[in-house]
Amino acid sequence: MWERHILQCTISLESIKPGGAGQISSIKVRLLHAAVRKRILEIERRNPGYYSVKELGVPVNDLDSIATILSFSANLVWGALPKQGLFLSSREYVL
Repeated sequence: MWERHILQCTISLESIKPGGAGQISSIKVRLLHAAVRKRILEIERRNPGYYSVKELGVPVNDLDSIATILSFSANLVWGALPKQGLFLSSREYVL
């Protein structure tokens, strides 16, 4: 699923312009994150202890998004490049 989103965002400049597939896909992802955040906070209100905002911060926040962006970037290297016949050298491959 994430691969489709990345492709929709990077296939062309037009894809990230208003109305493009990448822009629409990104809006859907943002709405999904907002819905998940809202749901977690609703569950916490009804069932205290389910999720601690004090300890963990607001769920699905900007900092979480940064980690996701980094994961997407790494997945492109580790997943997509080998599928295209491109492999990292031992010097480039660092965990």
